[in-house]
Amino acid sequence: MGNNRMPWLLIALAIAARLLPHPFNLTPVGALGLFAGACVPTRLAVLVPLLALLVGDALAGFYDPVVMAGVYLGMLAGPCLGHWLLRTRRSVVRIGGAVTASAVFFFLTSNFAMWFSGPYYPPTLDGLLACYLNGLPYLGYSLLGDGACAALLFGGFELARRSFAGHLNDSGNGART
Repeated sequence: MGNNRMPWLLIALAIAARLLPHPFNLTPVGALGLFAGACVPTRLAVLVPLLALLVGDALAGFYDPVVMAGVYLGMLAGPCLGHWLLRTRRSVVRIGGAVTASAVFFFLTSNFAMWFSGPYYPPTLDGLLACYLNGLPYLGYSLLGDGACAALLFGGFELARRSFAGHLNDSGNGART
């Protein structure tokens, strides 16, 4: 699939995943952003999670603007880390590290915004700590959803790449290695 269509397919997948019923944070949106950062131009890759969030929020209902800003900012970690860590070199360790870093960044920014927005937690250090502690199960969901989706995306992409390269080599249309 050419790079022209890939970002739009990833955006459509991210929007669909966001709109399907799911537990909080157990969606592949972060992993799709990470994959987009690794495989498509960065200016398009950032659209994958942002458009998924925007369309999902427009259909499901917008919420506290401070929390939304934290969520949207947190989701930008995926495309950026995909670009910086996975564009040229990919391994299970690098992908796992990028998934973990992306989910942790999302956790930190979205929970900070939840605390900062005011009505849910007191504006104290204890309130911030309570917010982060209460958010830990959602970090687990993010790691699970992003990890599983990243494994499917990067693993499937690598299998397709190898299969396609093998097909070209077997048919005489590609270079022999």
